[in-house]
Amino acid sequence: MKKEIILILHIVSLFILLPIISGCIGKPQNPPPGTPNYSTIIEAEQNWIISLQIENGAIKMAGGPARYTDDGKAVYNIHPYFNNLAVLGLLEDPKPAVIDTAKKWIIWYLNHINDPDYNGLSGTIYDYEYVEDGTEISKNYYDSVDSYAATFISLLKRYYEVTNDVNLLITNREKIEKIINAMIAVQDTDGLTFAKPDYQIKFLMDNVEVYEGLNAAEFIENTVFNYTAKANEYKAHKEALLNAIESKLWNASTNSYYPYLGSPEANWSTFYPDATAQLFPIAFGVIDPKSERAIYLYQKFNEFFPGWPSLEKPDLFPWAFLAYVAALMGDKSRVNTFLNTVNSQYITVGHPWTWYVAEAGWTIRAAKYTRDNLK
Repeated sequence: MKKEIILILHIVSLFILLPIISGCIGKPQNPPPGTPNYSTIIEAEQNWIISLQIENGAIKMAGGPARYTDDGKAVYNIHPYFNNLAVLGLLEDPKPAVIDTAKKWIIWYLNHINDPDYNGLSGTIYDYEYVEDGTEISKNYYDSVDSYAATFISLLKRYYEVTNDVNLLITNREKIEKIINAMIAVQDTDGLTFAKPDYQIKFLMDNVEVYEGLNAAEFIENTVFNYTAKANEYKAHKEALLNAIESKLWNASTNSYYPYLGSPEANWSTFYPDATAQLFPIAFGVIDPKSERAIYLYQKFNEFFPGWPSLEKPDLFPWAFLAYVAALMGDKSRVNTFLNTVNSQYITVGHPWTWYVAEAGWTIRAAKYTRDNLK
């Protein structure tokens, strides 16, 4: 990610602090030709995510350690936001080992929520470190309130849909509603959410994630908890948010979204956050992939960054998220190029850094959607 951007979004902040660990990627090579084996890629990434889970349910962010202790013990980052995205990907193709991993992660998350945190909020969660001797260390810090909560509630919805595990949700109803309420606590009177009380920036990326999270919260209250009044409350927050995204973050004069409220108009030459942010409303259900707006934004992105499927872009990270958007847009050719590229440069060679769990989750989703929907 680009360190020179003025406001570092929650997605990138951790990476800037992390050392570049084993296996940095050199100049991208041409991907092997042909159609990728979607099922093989899905299985490989599922197995890799599962292999990163610790016995207590936490999931390491990457295969290599982020640092070492003074006495030489490996220390791994546990990043709830990225893990939520990883497990959402896992559940796109559920099987017993996947469901077991997802359940253990959900329980770990629920057992680690704050009540309250350093901002006085309940239902939030900190980033953690895991030392190879079994010690778990809270960083007493999170990148955001809104996105962590939103992606977790979206994960709960997906978990319920594939397992029908009513008991897990009902047993933890109080904690789940605390997490939802934390997300609502950072929704301002204008309808938008800010990242956290001590960083009140209203990011486009966060807000579209919260839209999906509130949609999931409404679903859970209606379908699992059978509490219509609470579901309607969450629906009202969701509708206010959607209206605010359209009225405050969409720039009709430039046909683009503002990366955050109060930012300059999006600069398409800036890969992150300006250009990549334009695609988040497609991925999180704010706009229909078949809509004129989605088609325009996707085409515009590809005009400025045509080499992204081969990892030719001004960023060290693979950005599998882009492949998932490409799949939603019906762009099988670019998805295939991306999957072939990362398969040869990451997946089949031991998942070196800069590959991490969220990349694996988005890759699963891209491969699964393409395999099942794009003929």
